[in-house]
Amino acid sequence: MTTYQLSWRPTAHARRLATVGLLALAPAVALGKPLLAVLGAPFVALLALGLSRPVPPAVAAFAELDRDRCVEGEDVSIRLRLDAGVRVDQLRAAFVVPSTVDFGPGQQAVVTQAWVSGMDLTVTIQARQWGRVTIGPVRVRLRTGGSSREAEFVVPVGQLAVYPEPSAAKTVLAGQRMRNRTGDHPSRIMGEGIEFAGVVEYHAGDSQRRINWSATSRRGRLFVTKFATERAVDLVLLLDALSDVGPRTRSSLDASIRGALGLAQNYLAHHDRVGIVALGGILRWLAPDVGVRQHYKIAEQVLSVRLDASYVDPDLARVPRSAMPPGALVVYFSPLLDDRAIEAARDIRERGHPLLVVDVLGTEPTPTPGSRDGALALRLWRLDRIALHHGLRAAGIQVVAWDGSVPLDAALRPMARVPMLARSS
Repeated sequence: MTTYQLSWRPTAHARRLATVGLLALAPAVALGKPLLAVLGAPFVALLALGLSRPVPPAVAAFAELDRDRCVEGEDVSIRLRLDAGVRVDQLRAAFVVPSTVDFGPGQQAVVTQAWVSGMDLTVTIQARQWGRVTIGPVRVRLRTGGSSREAEFVVPVGQLAVYPEPSAAKTVLAGQRMRNRTGDHPSRIMGEGIEFAGVVEYHAGDSQRRINWSATSRRGRLFVTKFATERAVDLVLLLDALSDVGPRTRSSLDASIRGALGLAQNYLAHHDRVGIVALGGILRWLAPDVGVRQHYKIAEQVLSVRLDASYVDPDLARVPRSAMPPGALVVYFSPLLDDRAIEAARDIRERGHPLLVVDVLGTEPTPTPGSRDGALALRLWRLDRIALHHGLRAAGIQVVAWDGSVPLDAALRPMARVPMLARSS
């Protein structure tokens, strides 16, 4: 706990007592009538009694969060502890939080209560928007001596990392080239696994336990059941931070990040390697890796994407080979509004990566009401978007539209049986 030195001063209540007492005593002295002093004596006595009460010269206090990271909408507690050693009549604690943070049900930003020599106060907050936010400080005001004296001090709290809430994404994209590592995804290679791959004629070396007696009895010779070898996938999530359109918390970048975290969570749960590359003012990347810890690394990586600002064009050539391994599946979240973002998609495809582009644009230009030219311009804009999608598909790039208003699974489910093959050399 930190010790805060207190500077006590008279309150407005003390000044009122002094004013009323002096106004009553002044005529008594001026006119020489002691009976008039009786009117002001109670006020002066109350003021003298309050000012004579002992006050603590310092207070030991600290404020902390019960955790330093959370997901949007989760409850986080702020704990405030104080210890003065001397009775204080009243405590007023004002918790300062950003506009994107709300207090929990029944909680208030300002808490006023009677206080003895020490106290432990806890309030609950909820963050509505992802990002790094500073919580606090807590402005504490103490009053003592019948509210005749007060002192104020400020207790810092700390920073809170608010992670975006991942969108539901349980769909696994099929047909991609898989790494030679054991995983949860059935591959095209037959071997040891649990996914049925077909029935073939028996050859020397095949396990007798795999003999398919139904096919053997029908054809008169031995047949065995084959299973697909289960392999792991390398997934690279590519974020387009060059453009961000739409209302805050529901913009294209918000949808991109929530969708990317949903996919990362799904693939990491299947023991796959997942990495991320962010194209924006600052080119950011995180090499693919496995485990729950990787999910938090990816979430930390995207928290500052919206704050990036630079006039330097992002260059994928600067992304190291370890961040985009050969043959890795790339899922690219982009509103496809910037020519540099579109060229990045073509560049990735030319490198031989199987690529899926998720168009996260959820808004359209708003024509002037009653304007015939505006309506025509909107139709042309829509046709241009359709042509853009067709052009990407002609280049071997799969494209789906998703604006974040529904779970990502709704957009990816039709792609579950579409082969995501790498470009043939």
